[in-house]
Amino acid sequence: MARAPSTAEACGLGDWRRLYSEQGGEVFCGRFRIRGAEARTFQVLGGGYSRDLHHVFYFSEKVPGADSGSFEVVDRGHRLAMDRNTLYRHGQAVERLSREPGVWPDETLRGLGRD
Repeated sequence: MARAPSTAEACGLGDWRRLYSEQGGEVFCGRFRIRGAEARTFQVLGGGYSRDLHHVFYFSEKVPGADSGSFEVVDRGHRLAMDRNTLYRHGQAVERLSREPGVWPDETLRGLGRD
């Protein structure tokens, strides 16, 4: 019998949407319920990130302080995302952005492995 892939393996390959499911109005990432996720407005963004109308999630955890309305994933492979104020890597805030929204700080990306 073949071994089931770990969550990390499953999340690193293929279509991100396969990792997420909805049951009885609740949203799941694998077998973990995403607390506070609104199934009606839930969207899978990729790179482990998802959002609903009010929250941003990294796998099954809320991303504290992230702005759902302006949140975007920019590099799925490096798990980089941003909202209008903050750069995120692996669901954690990296720095507050001091430039205009949508402009990546080049020096930060070089330090995170994205050239």
